Amino acid sequence: MDGSPLYTVAVRELYEFTAKHGDLDLRFTPSPSAEEGVAGHALVQGRRGAGYRKEVPLQGRHGELVVRGRADGVDAARRRVGEIKTFRGSLDRQRPTHRQLHWAQIKVYGWLVCSSEGWDAAELALVYLDLGSQEETVLVERCTAEDLRLHFEAHCERFMVWASAEVARRRQLDAALEAMRFPFGDFRHGQRPLAEAVFRAATRGRCLMAQAPTGIGKTMGTLFPMLKAMPTQHLDRVFFLTAKTSGRQAALDTLAQVPAPLRVLELVARDKSCEHPDRACHGDSCPLARGFYDRLPAARAQALQEQASAEVALTRDAVRQAALSQGVCPYYLSQELARWADVVVGDYNYYFDHGGLLHGLTQTSQWRVGLLVDEAHNLVERGRRMFSATLLPRDYHAELLGLPRDHLWVDVESPFQSAQLQVHTAAHISTRYRDRARSLAPIADLIAEQFHQVPGNYLAFQSSHEYLEQVADLLAQRHPGVPQWRQSRRMSERGQREFLERFTDDGRGVGFAVLGGAFSEGVDLPGRRLIGAFVATLGMPQVNPINEALRARMEALFGAGYDYVYFYPGLQKVVQAAGRVIRTTEDFGVLHLIDDRFARPEVRRLLPPWWSSSAPRWPRDRSIVHGDGDD
Repeated sequence: MDGSPLYTVAVRELYEFTAKHGDLDLRFTPSPSAEEGVAGHALVQGRRGAGYRKEVPLQGRHGELVVRGRADGVDAARRRVGEIKTFRGSLDRQRPTHRQLHWAQIKVYGWLVCSSEGWDAAELALVYLDLGSQEETVLVERCTAEDLRLHFEAHCERFMVWASAEVARRRQLDAALEAMRFPFGDFRHGQRPLAEAVFRAATRGRCLMAQAPTGIGKTMGTLFPMLKAMPTQHLDRVFFLTAKTSGRQAALDTLAQVPAPLRVLELVARDKSCEHPDRACHGDSCPLARGFYDRLPAARAQALQEQASAEVALTRDAVRQAALSQGVCPYYLSQELARWADVVVGDYNYYFDHGGLLHGLTQTSQWRVGLLVDEAHNLVERGRRMFSATLLPRDYHAELLGLPRDHLWVDVESPFQSAQLQVHTAAHISTRYRDRARSLAPIADLIAEQFHQVPGNYLAFQSSHEYLEQVADLLAQRHPGVPQWRQSRRMSERGQREFLERFTDDGRGVGFAVLGGAFSEGVDLPGRRLIGAFVATLGMPQVNPINEALRARMEALFGAGYDYVYFYPGLQKVVQAAGRVIRTTEDFGVLHLIDDRFARPEVRRLLPPWWSSSAPRWPRDRSIVHGDGDD
């Protein structure tokens, strides 16, 4: 050993691990926003005297454990250490376990201050600020330095039992990652330059925008180099963030092929993992919240032990099994496991939302993280609501995502040939809202004609569920021999799986889906599972007061209001949906772009350059694409 500390922990991470007990109870914990909390702290700190020091950095050590934190306030003249908590409502509703947790926290700060200042005793002040009335409730306790030292060391000892095992495991992981080879031997076309760009960005601490075509294996092409950078760049965690469930599953499948003992966690929304949706999240209502923190250590240990022994990810099902066997809530067990995972796979909101779990843990635990954002073009629209990567035009995404000016950029060459995809433009049809009724019959006939010409599986994208139902109903009426299935409103994950299961190698039919929905991206149907797509819309957002206000703002900022709010987002949806057809270098297929505007030069410039308007060179063995070889 080199004599350096084995483990560094934030004060909050320490006391939350060692001091929480009793029920899970959210009746008082829903806290103000981060901005409100900062403002509340500033208000209290501004009321103190001239000798009051705010946001005092502190550090202490016990054995091989370093504890770091920042005290809200220190008054040397009064030998007082202050901890500020903001809330709304009645303080009488605070549970005793919450209050005890706050005392555990301030006592750690108290020892760190006594140790650094040489005090033999300290006055600890818990300050509760009601943001509504701006009134303070101050609870004071005087403690000797010796009592505070014993408190600090007791918590450190309990934590080190766990931390020592974590350090040993992380050293083993780092060694495996340093020695790790690319799991598939050779890189695919375009995959190596993508991986190299990601590794360079990770080692330089830079942001990277990467545009990569479907089919090159971009999930492995980004995860592999980021994981290789973990030991050398001292990254504590890697977060893989997605917009849709399909993207989350792709990441989990890829991580399962990484030859290293990674601890991978899947995070899912509460409404998808709650066992008792009719119960409130506290011990008086939900049995899985009662005594949650008393049973948490056993549940946590079981989940991690089973993960390590089976070398599988902590998926929703795996976490649920461990949680229910110990009688705790699966959702909140997964929240706790996020503190101990090497790679976390979850939705954008876990990091980019104001109250995002992963962002909060990163800040309080002072982690160094590697962040991979899948399908980052979705983040613009998702960001406004807070929750194959097509990033053209480049400036549009860089500006709206707020990337630094020195960000890196890579545009990976497509491995596909123009002969693989036959692109038709139905310029005689308008899908504008005023023309929808007239467009139904031509679209239905076009779908039927293509299906009869080359039988197989197709996806047909419309701009809305209403439009989808109208086209599908007319196709069933005019061409009853064409099998079809449809995406429904508010489709469950099971329904989505059943929809995709219809796309078999020997299947034939048309799956109707909404452009920009669950089946527009992150869906992999190679070979004969999907041989064509119809896109009957430019995908542009509706004109409404909100979008018009955004248009005015984008015009003022960038001089491109219409393009930024309507044109670019719409065309991205089109390219994403069309990207479902060609998934590998052996695939062949057809794409019908249905709208007269697809023939315009400004639209064509934003479509992938490898798309061809000529007939594909189908393999000699038509059964490779069409099943039994019928024309």
